[in-house]
Amino acid sequence: MPFSVAIPKMTYALDVWFVPPHKKEGRRNNSGSVRALRSMGKIQRIATWAITGGLWTPPNDLLDAHAGVLPVNLMLEHICHAAVVQIATLSKSHPLQSMVREYSKTPAKTHLSPLQKLVERFNIKPQRFKTIKPDPLPPTYKRAFTVTIADSKEESIKQEAEDNSDVKIYTDGSGFEGNVGAVAVLYRKGSEEPEKILCFHLGSLKKHTTFEGEAVGSILAAWMLQGRPEVGQTKITSYTDSQVFIKATGARKSGPGQYLVMEYLGLTETMGNNTDVPYPTDTTKFALNWVAAHKGVMGNEKVDEEAKRAAQGESSPPEELPPILCKRLPYSASAVKQEFAEVQKARWKEAWRDSP
Repeated sequence: MPFSVAIPKMTYALDVWFVPPHKKEGRRNNSGSVRALRSMGKIQRIATWAITGGLWTPPNDLLDAHAGVLPVNLMLEHICHAAVVQIATLSKSHPLQSMVREYSKTPAKTHLSPLQKLVERFNIKPQRFKTIKPDPLPPTYKRAFTVTIADSKEESIKQEAEDNSDVKIYTDGSGFEGNVGAVAVLYRKGSEEPEKILCFHLGSLKKHTTFEGEAVGSILAAWMLQGRPEVGQTKITSYTDSQVFIKATGARKSGPGQYLVMEYLGLTETMGNNTDVPYPTDTTKFALNWVAAHKGVMGNEKVDEEAKRAAQGESSPPEELPPILCKRLPYSASAVKQEFAEVQKARWKEAWRDSP
């Protein structure tokens, strides 16, 4: 049985019956599921021994390193952390989410449940995460804009060069020096200087993703077009180097960052003069096109430069930003889980370095 299949089977409902062993302050011995960890360690040893095809005598850390598998204690911690973060993103009406929220506010001193022990162990604050909801759009929903993704980078550059739109907006989200920034730059036809620039600093890459940066960049672009009478009357093109975001605007699934996509779609419906229309009309308001990054496109180079500045902490005045960006954005479950995975890898390297 492949290890990728065996691990989910062995760790099914792990957050219900396992608490990662750890030493509390002032205690001599570890607290948590120590005996269960030993049993899981024996099972993992059998699996890594079979993967490597080695002798029976090598130590566990050597087998883990050659098999490319996290040590069992780190692997189980990783799975438990991911499970609790996932629970934190559930709807408030879900019983588990309400329990985790209550645990984080008023932790019990005695008779802790396994779930409460995990909340305490990983210091999870559900109120800091965005609830992931099912797709709220009806099946008949149609976007108020066209979408184009060229077949190649070269083709996207050619299409941008031949585009004679009256208004071009370039957007970008950048992860730079451990932080995330987003920007939108608007150009008028025939001008080499931007008419308007909006930027926003999201925060640390430990709490946010570059996808969120790309989504916020497009939100800034849609905000620029609010109330402009030329929307739907002149040719407008918005450019992004994120194919993932473009595809997300037409996806019918929920996930981390989806609330930003919904915000973008909502702004595209109300831009221009048709602010009272709940859903897009048959009029195409603008085009959302993909253009390859770092290929010498003037607007793209400018927006990339501004996005790095935004990542370093620069944001436009709050009165120029859309309401959703006038307050701190919730943490991304993906970013928090990725950061924890990186911490586990660093702990593995440290343990390997100190191993005899």
